[in-house]
Amino acid sequence: MLGQMWNGDAKGSIVTPSLRYGNKYVFGLIESKSRFLIQHFKTSKNNVMSVAQQWINTYIKPLRAAYPDVGMIFVHTDNMENSTRKRFMTIY
Repeated sequence: MLGQMWNGDAKGSIVTPSLRYGNKYVFGLIESKSRFLIQHFKTSKNNVMSVAQQWINTYIKPLRAAYPDVGMIFVHTDNMENSTRKRFMTIY
């Protein structure tokens, strides 16, 4: 079902950080079926909790309101630290 399976990935570090904010990493959430991409630049590879909260408020809550029988939302990731992954998965 659309919006039920996502892939999360953080890339970096970028050789030249952004001049204004000092961002060195890119974090993206990609919806598996449509390949819709949400992308954020971050100063730390594990600083993704603000992105997670925004993603939930903008995409997951409306999805659940429109389709209450969606069930679990899955996020596949391979390179977050275990503590960050657990917080990310339990935020909603």
